[in-house]
Amino acid sequence: MRLRVNRDARPQALTLLTAAALSVVLWFIPFAEILTYPFRIFVTFIHEGGHALAALLTGNSVASLSVAMNASGETYTTKGGFLSQILVSSAGYIGAMAYGALLLVLIRRAVAARFVLLGSAAFILVLTIIFGLLKPIVSWGALSGIPFTLFAGAYYRLD
Repeated sequence: MRLRVNRDARPQALTLLTAAALSVVLWFIPFAEILTYPFRIFVTFIHEGGHALAALLTGNSVASLSVAMNASGETYTTKGGFLSQILVSSAGYIGAMAYGALLLVLIRRAVAARFVLLGSAAFILVLTIIFGLLKPIVSWGALSGIPFTLFAGAYYRLD
């Protein structure tokens, strides 16, 4: 059985393969992480947003979400049952993968890039304002993560 890419999907497949090859090449170039830093911060927001969304969908609450300068992040949620904990803890990677798949579907359906960017910016803005600023202030927890989370979230909203 021979697999083929549909003729109308070839430009998107070529773009995806080019981006994958570029990612591999940049991995081995010294100091290339400076170029990829904004993307790493964005992916951290999406990853932490996956944890927060899973917590809300399983009936838990989110105490705070923070993104650090080294592109790490933390999302503090209330503990639910065993199944809820499994879903919330794995939701970061699953959420990032699902977001990437959604982007591929939107590219395939020729959705205008400005709408995708506006949707992404709105998602980052909601995460930043609600879980990065308001919730930590109200609960007096993880206040040290607020400054950079606000800076990074505002960067994606304004860019």
